[in-house]
Amino acid sequence: MGNWDELNHAFESAGDIPALLAELAFYPAESSYEAEPWFSLWSSLCHQGDIYSASFAAVPEIVKHLTNNPLNKKQIKLLVRTRLRRATHLWHLMENNL
Repeated sequence: MGNWDELNHAFESAGDIPALLAELAFYPAESSYEAEPWFSLWSSLCHQGDIYSASFAAVPEIVKHLTNNPLNKKQIKLLVRTRLRRATHLWHLMENNL
């Protein structure tokens, strides 16, 4: 990713996201999603279900981390389920012009 400072997340410029993504390498797979750095990433990139320019830019890095560590199956399932629910909700809104 290029210049994260040009992207936004829920709270500010996304300049803090690269450091949080780097921390994923040290995240124990058995930890809760409420542990850092996941909590800060999730709060910033998908705050109350909203997505931002930094959300899209972070996806490849998050997926790379999750797929590089087979112990992360729990996090992968959570991420996929959550995104599918959100996509289904958005699709429903679009279909009904809401």
